[in-house]
Amino acid sequence: MAAHTTDPARKPRGLLSTMAIVFGALAVGAGLWLVGAYVFGAIIDRIGEPDQSLAFWHLPLVFIGVATMGLGGAAIAFGIHWRRRGSF
Repeated sequence: MAAHTTDPARKPRGLLSTMAIVFGALAVGAGLWLVGAYVFGAIIDRIGEPDQSLAFWHLPLVFIGVATMGLGGAAIAFGIHWRRRGSF
């Protein structure tokens, strides 16, 4: 066998799969940060105060954070799948 011949059993690992995994990790981190910002900023810091309305008004942080974590998890899963399958 020649030195430059590719083995069909080895699957190429593409740049796009690596980028998907990195993007997914960043998205999961951003989602965790958003949920943490809600928990600490609107819940824990407001314990004992008479006005608890920030717990309601900051709920979009939780929704955006959970959606971002889902998007990031899907990107990681696709990136790992593409890396193992050899696509992209």
